[in-house]
Amino acid sequence: MPPAKPPIITRFVCSCSYLSVLSPEVSNVRREQLQNKWNEIARDAGATAIEFINEIDDEELPLGIGVLFPYIERTYLFDIGIPVPIQNSLVGCKCNDKHDECCDHRRRCVCQANLGNGPAYTTEGLFTFNTEAEIIECNNFCVCPPKCLNRSAQYPRQIPVQIFKTEKRGWGARMPVDLVRGQIVGLYTGYRREDADKLSGSRASYCFDLDVNEAPDEDPPENAYSVDAYACGNWTRFLNHSCSPNLQIISVVYDTKPEDNMPYLAVVAAKNIPAYTELTFDYNPAHQMEFERKRYREKTESKKKKGKTHTRCLCGTSNCRGWLSVVA
Repeated sequence: MPPAKPPIITRFVCSCSYLSVLSPEVSNVRREQLQNKWNEIARDAGATAIEFINEIDDEELPLGIGVLFPYIERTYLFDIGIPVPIQNSLVGCKCNDKHDECCDHRRRCVCQANLGNGPAYTTEGLFTFNTEAEIIECNNFCVCPPKCLNRSAQYPRQIPVQIFKTEKRGWGARMPVDLVRGQIVGLYTGYRREDADKLSGSRASYCFDLDVNEAPDEDPPENAYSVDAYACGNWTRFLNHSCSPNLQIISVVYDTKPEDNMPYLAVVAAKNIPAYTELTFDYNPAHQMEFERKRYREKTESKKKKGKTHTRCLCGTSNCRGWLSVVA
């Protein structure tokens, strides 16, 4: 199997920066209503609290994010025409927790047969960064117990989230506790769709490709799906870009077959992250691999294509690439 293709998210850095036209009193009511609704849905999914915070200006909520916005903590909605996978075609492992035979023994677990460099998770449930391949977790047809370590991305989020107004980049996300490298903090959710290439502008700015098994020189598969968090999703839609990110996205499968090309996208701490640090990831990770080699050529191209396929990067890091690829 070729190395997994780095997923690419196309989103405008300033896409969630808007001016509030409501009075502070009305905005506070709307914020409280939204918080209550999202927290109720999160609790039903077994997840912890979500809070909106603005210490910068009078804008209490991003435009378009109101009580009617469908919050989805852990799954996808299927766009019209997308077939819902049939789970009874899944194959489960026969591991159990007796006599040291649970799924932490990778060689005996068929779900982990594609991992050549060791298990995906530590005994604490942290991602090991041992593999670039898609992670196949245990599923509902596996004999192993729910506490199995090879179900780490399926565990409900147990870390509070703060969606907060940043100084220059609209709204962002952070957590009020320290995070450990490899800790899974959530899933990127939204609509599963297959026509994302037809979208443009802000409508396409929250689409994330799911074809992570595709090699860089291969044509896209016929069932090339994306997850679109523009009109529904969860707190991860507020994650901003950084050329020096503290998060990484990994592809995880547990309720579909890998060939369905419908993985979940788990958000993982790429390093130890102090509490209240803004959480970021690289929207265009493939560009980082080529950046040093093509630095001068891409600077020239970005000037030529300004306003069409590139937008200025505002991450402010010392190794900032200066631009992001976006959908025109």
